[in-house]
Amino acid sequence: PIPRLIRVGRRQSPEEGCRNNPIIAIEEMDIDEYVKGVLPPEIGVFQRIPGAAEVYKEFGIAAKSYGLWFMLTYGESNRRDTSPMPPNNFTWFHIDDTACNQRYSDQRLSITTASAEAVANKILVKKGDPGTLDKLEYAASCGKHGTLPEYGTPDALVPDAPPVSSCVGSWCGHNSCAGHEDNVSLPGTDRCLVRGVCQWGSASWGEAGKDWIWMINHYQPNLEIRDLSGEPEITTVQLTGYAYTDATDIAGTSLQGVTVTLSDGQSTQTNASGVFSFPMVPVELGTITLSATLTGYKMATREKELIAAETNWASIQMSAQGSASNNSPGNSMTPDMSSTTAAGMDMGGSIDMGQHNTSPDMRPASSTPSPAGDRRQLGPLVTESPGIDGGCQQAGTSPSAPGGLLAGLGMLGLMLWRRKRM
Repeated sequence: PIPRLIRVGRRQSPEEGCRNNPIIAIEEMDIDEYVKGVLPPEIGVFQRIPGAAEVYKEFGIAAKSYGLWFMLTYGESNRRDTSPMPPNNFTWFHIDDTACNQRYSDQRLSITTASAEAVANKILVKKGDPGTLDKLEYAASCGKHGTLPEYGTPDALVPDAPPVSSCVGSWCGHNSCAGHEDNVSLPGTDRCLVRGVCQWGSASWGEAGKDWIWMINHYQPNLEIRDLSGEPEITTVQLTGYAYTDATDIAGTSLQGVTVTLSDGQSTQTNASGVFSFPMVPVELGTITLSATLTGYKMATREKELIAAETNWASIQMSAQGSASNNSPGNSMTPDMSSTTAAGMDMGGSIDMGQHNTSPDMRPASSTPSPAGDRRQLGPLVTESPGIDGGCQQAGTSPSAPGGLLAGLGMLGLMLWRRKRM
């Protein structure tokens, strides 16, 4: 199973880069809905090219894999914070909506939506090692000079000269260069190397009659498709939260040593940051009751409806003995810290997969960023390894062009290879 909710940072000018372009909103949505919003701004220009549906399926898989990489990489110690707090009361996000990551918009096209739905259960993983996902990339065009696949040496370029040149109006994109860096097969210095999948090259191959499976095998011979549709459902979830006294400063008024007990008999205590966590709560319980006790404080209780495949947040407010309380006795609580999303669903915090991204919207006081390049354990069976630098690069050459760089592969309960990031 994979985490479902991704937070997207919406920048002030989506057509611009990520630097000096403030986040003005953060939206939380299902990963498959996110993919439907990536395809139109990235490669919507291809919609009338023959074979476009196959190209969109190829990129639907790539876009989802990329989004998962960010969802599973950014956690409590290195998440992407923003200040001041934009709408929705979210203070951090996984990915932004510019070509520094991959572009996202509210636009939906019937052809891109249908293609995304057709491959919704598929992601890219390392060949022979389906538990390993990495941060892959793509760009607009290599000018038919070859692309560099994942896990390939710098001189191991995949030849990329399709028999046709797809054009939109007078623009035949694959005849020019719009890649990441210098291509070793060309003299001089240029920006003509695409690492991973080539957008305009894919359009040309699609027009030549190739399907999405052929295109993925062509550009990424060292990867394979992992189909998630037959994988077992999650039967337990992680339940976590704060025990605190002031709803306006949850992290700042958290309490250490609070005993939190669930109605199924599980019990734990809050740590130095006032956080408690139950890593395996059966989803079949439906709604569970929490109670919190600490000497000098009134016992507090609350209920939480469990949601599968997510980290469930259920912070609980406590009052000192003898103090006035706005809550009725024995039911001192506040709602989960996340606000209602645009889709009208109370998500109650961030998503977890293998105990990644387990912090709420307010960072604990003890949380500190990891030094750049520091190797660290991101969660069970999750490690990092070296790879191509996937820095903040803007690959598109025109606001209407397919551009952005797809970086993507996260991981799935599995091993995650983390590269240097912007």
